[in-house]
Amino acid sequence: MDPNHTTSLIGLADSYSFMAMTGFMSFEEAWGKSTQLIDKALLLDNKLPEANYQLANFALFTACDFRESFSQIKKAIEINPNYVESQQFMSFLYIILGEKVKSRNHLDIALRLDPLSQETLFYSAYFEYMSENYNEALQQLNKCLAVNPKNIPALSVKSVCLLMLGKYDDVIRFFDEIPSDVVVAQDKTGAMALAYAFKKDEAKSTKYFNLLLNQSKGKDGFAASSYLFLLYAAMGETEKAFEWIQEAIISKSSLLLLRYADPLVNPIKGDKRYQKYQKIIFPQDLLKDEVRKKKELLDEDTVIDYSKRLLNYIDENAPYLHSELSLRSLAEEIKIHPNQLSWLLNERI
Repeated sequence: MDPNHTTSLIGLADSYSFMAMTGFMSFEEAWGKSTQLIDKALLLDNKLPEANYQLANFALFTACDFRESFSQIKKAIEINPNYVESQQFMSFLYIILGEKVKSRNHLDIALRLDPLSQETLFYSAYFEYMSENYNEALQQLNKCLAVNPKNIPALSVKSVCLLMLGKYDDVIRFFDEIPSDVVVAQDKTGAMALAYAFKKDEAKSTKYFNLLLNQSKGKDGFAASSYLFLLYAAMGETEKAFEWIQEAIISKSSLLLLRYADPLVNPIKGDKRYQKYQKIIFPQDLLKDEVRKKKELLDEDTVIDYSKRLLNYIDENAPYLHSELSLRSLAEEIKIHPNQLSWLLNERI
């Protein structure tokens, strides 16, 4: 009905990127369509946090560029701090970076913005998984799946969560118990290979390892390849794990950033090479505060005075009911300079 409807363009871009990452469409073709739609939306409106959110995903999962992904999601938050998906994704970036406190802060913002969001609940479960709180993660994932049994990300993380809890037989049954139309073949093979390896069932472990190896050689075998890395690391095959990392850095493997800090990789994290590669993969300057504190525009007494003035005016006059309300008109009403009101709202309120 409207080929220039930006929300629909971004929504369609999101759909294509999801199909790219789950293997339901060619990785290259799906991401190509996604980026074309994002570019069109940005030509129509260059202040779309949804577009920057998509570009953050694109940078992370196609170019293996953590810095660019971080930059794009930061822009999304600057445009609209209340865009919940950008807060979720920033939490995700920080947890794979190993910054749990910062990750939790952004996750808490997302939860305050939309406490009923299933996507936020998933990111919360992922935070718990990466923090090695597996029982809590499992409870939250089950809540997601109770609402939507076809929640593919929740299904994927649940399978590895069960592995970390030692529930190997549950993992083996898992993919026969979920809706068949959302089974991601490479996820299934990877989880089965890990489960049988942990059970020390050599025959079946070898069978699924060979299947995983064959899948990894396919055109869109990035997910299977990343499971090989998890398998090498979990089984303590250190040299093979680090060989995979070296190759993944060179080829810019799309799932290197996602898998590098996974708890399944814990057996190799004590190796000096792990820290060495971590510094290469994740820009170390991002470990510092992402934004330096802005210079205080108002002193503390003025902040208190202006805040009271603003809130009293809102309570008494309900200016939000007037469609012509603007920052400038509100500033004029309460006798504050617009720049000061903007600073007060953004930095303190």
